[in-house]
Amino acid sequence: MKEDIYPISGRIYDIRNITESDNVVMVELIESYPDPDNKIIFRTPLIIVLEFQNGKIKNGRHYCDPNIHDKATTEQIEQAYNGTPSKMQIK
Repeated sequence: MKEDIYPISGRIYDIRNITESDNVVMVELIESYPDPDNKIIFRTPLIIVLEFQNGKIKNGRHYCDPNIHDKATTEQIEQAYNGTPSKMQIK
């Protein structure tokens, strides 16, 4: 049986911006998920960079502030996005 890569139930990816070039896609998003032990919701703004070659992902990186996920409120994160609407949510 195939296991989920991210087994935490309730994980949400809120995509804010996507940009692309010939072989690179960058995604700005907010990842939210509950702590399995105490159900506190962690929210982490991320930038994901995917490099493609021959239509397949060649390299992938993500950038975030690892100290923000359990400290920033939804309101603080939304203020940082200054009105940039959600483009899509993936659950």
